[in-house]
Amino acid sequence: MVKLIFVSSILAVIFFCSGASFGQALGNGCGRNEKSENSGEGISVDQDANVWLVGFGHRKKVGQDLRGKAAQIMSLEFVPRSDVPVQQEQLTCKIKNWKLVALLTIAPQIVDSRQIFDRRLTIVLFHGPRAKLLFQKRYPDVYRMVIADVNGDGMPELAVQWTDATLISPAFSLDLWSIDSLGNIARVDLKNISSQMNLPLASHSTIVELGNYDIGDFSVYSEQKSAEKDGVVLKVRKQYLWNQKKAEYEFKSTIEIEERMVANE
Repeated sequence: MVKLIFVSSILAVIFFCSGASFGQALGNGCGRNEKSENSGEGISVDQDANVWLVGFGHRKKVGQDLRGKAAQIMSLEFVPRSDVPVQQEQLTCKIKNWKLVALLTIAPQIVDSRQIFDRRLTIVLFHGPRAKLLFQKRYPDVYRMVIADVNGDGMPELAVQWTDATLISPAFSLDLWSIDSLGNIARVDLKNISSQMNLPLASHSTIVELGNYDIGDFSVYSEQKSAEKDGVVLKVRKQYLWNQKKAEYEFKSTIEIEERMVANE
């Protein structure tokens, strides 16, 4: 008989911040106001406007159909008509008359003669009636997207935690942008975190994730696993904290956990 002894860690949970909190953060009055018949994937929308991704033997809820709502807030000219908006986050500054909108859509594409659905992130800055496309990027899948002060510097950031389900084991990565008082965005460099994820023989199940900033944990964590001798799996979890003067995350601490298979006669 084989008994599995393991230690598990809780992944990050989605948190949303109120518009008032952004106003305090910026200090200038700114606030955050069914089954597919082909060999690929497909999407369906139920009577409650829930969007479902179906295919490959699974059915997964991926958000709400925001096509009507999103069109009222930002022009959908920035995304293809085939895209389905499923999440929208925004930050507004009434004093300086700008609004930043981050729109996440389900974006179909054809790969090897089959249809699959990526996620497309579109970031648009509005100055009164004028709109400017700041950034677009496609992801295999998005675990969560938030606009919040995630690093504790008193200013909001746009964070996207994404995953690639095509790997043998799920891998979670993090993209982060700072947002200044004019609504401009700047990519936060996380290379020093990825450069220290060099565990020998690490599996594909690597993780880079935010801490629970809603309760004051402004860390970023990385996690790797590797197979050791005698059925031991080593899990290495590293913590990084934001250094405001250097404008980068710095290494803080490491926790190592062993997961071991124990055979009982």
